[in-house]
Amino acid sequence: MDWIFEGPTTLYILLLIAVAVLAALWVRDRKAFWLALLGIPATLALLLLVLDWAVETQREQIGRKLHEMANAVERRDAETIHGHMATTFRLAGRDRATFKRFAERVFREGWVTSIVLWDIRTNPQGTRAEATLNAKLRGSRVTGSEFFRVKTQWTREGDQWRLAGFTVHNPYVDTDKPIDIPDLP
Repeated sequence: MDWIFEGPTTLYILLLIAVAVLAALWVRDRKAFWLALLGIPATLALLLLVLDWAVETQREQIGRKLHEMANAVERRDAETIHGHMATTFRLAGRDRATFKRFAERVFREGWVTSIVLWDIRTNPQGTRAEATLNAKLRGSRVTGSEFFRVKTQWTREGDQWRLAGFTVHNPYVDTDKPIDIPDLP
């Protein structure tokens, strides 16, 4: 049922068409009946807009947290990233405390200074979710021209989604085989 809270474009278009048709009929006939009917799809569209704005769905929460972590990279804020990680976080067999120390080193030494994310696709199922996305990194250890496919795993802790782990992949060759992250302790 989350689809109704995610700004269903097709439904907006159908309601807009209904508004346009009813407005044209009102202009042609000038009968109050058409104007009254016009209020129904207009009100429904407004209601959908308010629901989309007011309710954060599971997909939207995961997308927001991914962007918050990417923004934290620019601020060199390992604490924000750490706050979005699950207590069970694992990356190549390392726990979240090890990853936090690694992130602090990456920021301190300028290896990665920014991350741009796009094409985020999320698939929540119960208390687990997967999100795949493209990421472009900038910093002293990357040229900024290459991009990577990232597969993230999420878990539900209370009412919040938390990052449980991720793998980085070449988007062109062996896309299912994870790439090792250099200098990961």
